[in-house]
Amino acid sequence: AFGSCVFILLARHLSSSHKAKRLPLPPGPKTSWFGGIQLPKAYPWLTYAQWKDTFGSV
Repeated sequence: AFGSCVFILLARHLSSSHKAKRLPLPPGPKTSWFGGIQLPKAYPWLTYAQWKDTFGSV
């Protein structure tokens, strides 16, 4: 049990320090925690065009 606690604390520390060194992601559409970006099955290009207007070109 003690080893597990030490491992979890060490992993959290390394994860948080690693995130601080990365550059922030560019703006983009919100994602869901389970399925990523949700796109409609019909006319997905309309969603892409709306994202371009909102977030700018690639």
